Amino acid sequence: MIKTKKSSLYIFLVIILVVLGVGGYKLLPKNKEEDKFLSFEKEKEIIKNVELAKELLVEVETIKDKERVEENLDEVIKNENREISRKEAYNAVVKAGETMAQEDINSARYEIITLPEEIVKDRIRFNEILDKAQQTLMTNASEALDIAVNTMDSKDIDAAIKIYNDISKIEFNDGVKEWIHIELEPKANKILNVSK
Repeated sequence: MIKTKKSSLYIFLVIILVVLGVGGYKLLPKNKEEDKFLSFEKEKEIIKNVELAKELLVEVETIKDKERVEENLDEVIKNENREISRKEAYNAVVKAGETMAQEDINSARYEIITLPEEIVKDRIRFNEILDKAQQTLMTNASEALDIAVNTMDSKDIDAAIKIYNDISKIEFNDGVKEWIHIELEPKANKILNVSK
C-alpha cells in the first residue's frame, strides 16, 4: 500500500509538471503586442520542470505509467522546441524590419522556412511582415538608382551602389532576383560605367 501511494504521488507530480510545461508555452504572447525581443525565462522554467519530471520517472514503477509520462514529456519538449523556433523567427523578423538590410531579411526568411508546419498562422504573419520590408528595400533601391542616374552626383552614385549591392544579396525569392535583374541592373550599369 505504501509503495502504491509513493508511486501514485510520483505519477501525480510528474503529471503536474507536464501540465505546467504544456500549458506554459500557451502563456507567451503571439500577436503584434509582443515584446520586441522575447525573453527565454519561461522556456528555462519549463525545461527545468521537464528535467525534474524526467528525474521523477526513475521512481515510477509500472511500465505503462512510465510510457504514458514519457509520451507527455515528449509532447512538452516538442511544444517547447516549436515555441523557441517561433520566437527565434519573430526576433529575426523584428531585426529585419529595423535594419532593412537584405542579409537580415534573408536570415528571417530562413527562420520562417524552418518553422514547424503546425505554426501556419505565424509563418504567414511573419512572411507578410518580411514582404513589406522587402518591398520597402526594393523601392528604396529603385529610387536611389533613379536619383543617381538623373544627377550623376558621386554621393548619389555611392548611395545607390551601396543599396544595390545590399539588395543583390537576396535569397529565397526568385521573383525579386528577376526584378533586380530587369529593373535595377540596367540602372546600376549606367552609373557604374560613369563612376569608373
